[in-house]
This record gives sequence, C-alpha cells and structure tokens, in this order.
Amino acid sequence: MFFLADTVGNIPIVLVLTKGIMPDQRNKVIDKAIIVAIATIIAICFCWASNSKLFGN
Repeated sequence: MFFLADTVGNIPIVLVLTKGIMPDQRNKVIDKAIIVAIATIIAICFCWASNSKLFGN
C-alpha cells in the first residue's frame, strides 16, 4: 500500500529501476504500473465495501 500512497517519493525508485531502458519502453512500464495501481485500489475498495456489509459497519 505504501507504494500506492507515496507516488512522488517513488519517482527516484522508478528512475533507478528503469535506468537501462529506452524512454519509450520506460513509458510503457510506467503506464502498466499505473494500471496495476488503479486496479489494486479499486479491488481494495470493493473488498472493503463487501467486508463492511458482512460485519455490519
């Protein structure tokens, strides 16, 4: 979850991990990471909502 919440702090990490990759490939990697992050957030929201109904909160 920390990686999803601290996007600005992860910029140096992403740049180091994608150091040897061409810029266009780096953009594809970043785009895929964004899609995975959004999907993770949506999945957590659905799980939270279903658990909330289950436990009556």
